[in-house]
Amino acid sequence: MPRQEWDYTSRLDEVLAAFDSFRFGWLDMPTLIRGSEEVLTYPMADRDPLPSWDFGRVTLLGDAAHPMLPSLGQGGCQAIEDALELAASLAGTDDVPAALERYSLRRARRTTAIVRRSQQMSRLAHLRNPVAVALRDALLRGAPSSALLRWLAPVIGQGRQLRT
Repeated sequence: MPRQEWDYTSRLDEVLAAFDSFRFGWLDMPTLIRGSEEVLTYPMADRDPLPSWDFGRVTLLGDAAHPMLPSLGQGGCQAIEDALELAASLAGTDDVPAALERYSLRRARRTTAIVRRSQQMSRLAHLRNPVAVALRDALLRGAPSSALLRWLAPVIGQGRQLRT
């Protein structure tokens, strides 16, 4: 699929090859795909964190501010946190540009950490080299849960509460 093309029509043979083994008692993906009039492919996209989200009286939130791969399931969660922080920053002030700057400064560190963790997890999850895959699997099986929790701490926000 061409990078950045958002309405790419896939070739049926390419899609069927990727889903050929997806046959379950209750679902047969190849048959479902063959019955489709058109198969569209949408890219998974992320970007490196932006230096700023606010532009005078305009700001960004959610995927517009910090698109991330779905490897940690945090895209929607971070958009909700953005909305809460944005509302709290705007409450009780007439200085909208200053409030938007406060909002983006308060959210930038956390979302940057989550975007970076998501990129790391995606690279780890999509290893192709059999030796690297075996090593990853062995390390994850043998890692103490405390180490995994420390790695996920920026994501799960241990001990952190949002302003309300």
